Amino acid sequence: MEIKSVEFSGHVTKISAILRDECKPSRPGPLVITENLHITIPTGPNPPFREVTTDLGRIESALELPIPAKANARKYWVGLHEGWTQISKHKVRFNECSLRLYVSREANQEPTHFLRLEWIAPDAHSGIYQGRLAGHPHWHIDRSVLAGSRSLLRPLEKLDERPELEEFSALTVSNMPAEQQTADSFWVQNIHLPAQAGWMRKWIETSIPHQCEPDNCAELENWWSGSLRYFVHELSSLRI
Repeated sequence: MEIKSVEFSGHVTKISAILRDECKPSRPGPLVITENLHITIPTGPNPPFREVTTDLGRIESALELPIPAKANARKYWVGLHEGWTQISKHKVRFNECSLRLYVSREANQEPTHFLRLEWIAPDAHSGIYQGRLAGHPHWHIDRSVLAGSRSLLRPLEKLDERPELEEFSALTVSNMPAEQQTADSFWVQNIHLPAQAGWMRKWIETSIPHQCEPDNCAELENWWSGSLRYFVHELSSLRI
């Protein structure tokens, strides 16, 4: 997707408005900032912002989701980014965007990253998507989900080193004890779970039905709004 540079500022304003509508923070003013065509949530005093650590060990700022308060209920935060590239004096191209979910139980506990929803555009020259046949947009599950519920409420531990690019490869045999092999599930972060698919029609290699990019800013903004609303709906319905 390509848009005129003058449209970009309006798109940023729209994302800030979507966050205000869906997260309902008490603080007035814009809820996103831009730097080099990269849109993120700014750092700031709590509430409504909180510093969190991504599954890749990076620090970012997140907004608390408006989940109804319950006794001993978990708290959830959402971080986001959206990246574009300047391709000419008057045009920019969409690269990627991501929503990341974090959870904790106690106010002084560091939230743990457990889920992300991403939309990545294909390579501008080849038209090939990252992961080749991987779904776009797609979900990723953090390994803390498979490691057990307690890990979702513990401070994030130091992450194993891993490649920068996501690659699919065969699992290798380890000399670790069996119980440690079971718990070592960082590989799950490399699996793309499609957020839309058309498999009921037909899978054609030249037109993969689970890969697409936004057609325009309105479609991308609807994706932001619908995703956040769905997160709030699903997390609010939990009874555990």
